[in-house]
Amino acid sequence: MIASIKHKGLRKLYVKGRTKRLPDSIQAGTLRRLDALAAAGRPADLALPGFDLRLEAGKEKRFTLAIDADHWIRFRWTEEGPTKIDLVHTAPVKDAAA
Repeated sequence: MIASIKHKGLRKLYVKGRTKRLPDSIQAGTLRRLDALAAAGRPADLALPGFDLRLEAGKEKRFTLAIDADHWIRFRWTEEGPTKIDLVHTAPVKDAAA
């Protein structure tokens, strides 16, 4: 069970199945990951092909799930389940030689 969703677009996608706040190209994959988060009993349940589950380094234990090369879902895991679910967009790295 999802405890909280921080990102407004993710929240609307999870509740209504569609949102204008996210690119159309990532909505289906994002919804699959949100459904998996809701069904998971522990973070290890999310170690599925294509999800690329990772534990981020740092003081606060945060996990990420890949949506595509540029978009990730970041969340914390508590006794209530996944919380503070957010969307992270990584900007493409510019080639230093260019």
